[in-house]
Amino acid sequence: MLLQLDSPDSPESVAREMAEKIINLVSRQFLKITLSAGIGSCCTQLADFRYSYKSAQKAIEIGKTLKKEGEVISLEQLGVHALLFGSMDPEDLYDFAARQIGVLLKYDETNQAELIPTLHEFLNHHCNVERTAKSMNISLSGLKYRLQRIEEIIGQNPKDPQISFNLQLALSILQVAGKDILRSLLKSH
Repeated sequence: MLLQLDSPDSPESVAREMAEKIINLVSRQFLKITLSAGIGSCCTQLADFRYSYKSAQKAIEIGKTLKKEGEVISLEQLGVHALLFGSMDPEDLYDFAARQIGVLLKYDETNQAELIPTLHEFLNHHCNVERTAKSMNISLSGLKYRLQRIEEIIGQNPKDPQISFNLQLALSILQVAGKDILRSLLKSH
């Protein structure tokens, strides 16, 4: 579907709104149909249409991989995940994430712990202990204990820049793919 906009202020939001309305209408009319919509890039000249169509197709393809059927998705929305999931086999990405944080995921589930969210906050605060403790509203000693447990469980120091990058990437894959995908992968290994 092509959508002409009089004002290209926010083309993706207008296209997204229209696509969501169409998906809702179709899903109410035809209960057994799951409709997904891919949004391509804005076209200003004839040569842009091919790329836009391909990017919308790729967004839908990646959306299927990420179990986002029935949603409106665009490559811009996926950011770096579009690059990863578009160029690599998703199973390789899931394996990578499982190798990096799978033991933490299992530990959290088994012990009703909060090490994955702690690691996420710690990495989001650039490994700054004071800011992480403040944002999580826990004591410094409590956070240091959790970080020590994380290091013991994964066998790596999350403060190391390369390890930190790998863990952040694994958490991003987990966030995009969902815990169910990693849980099923962990059970099969």
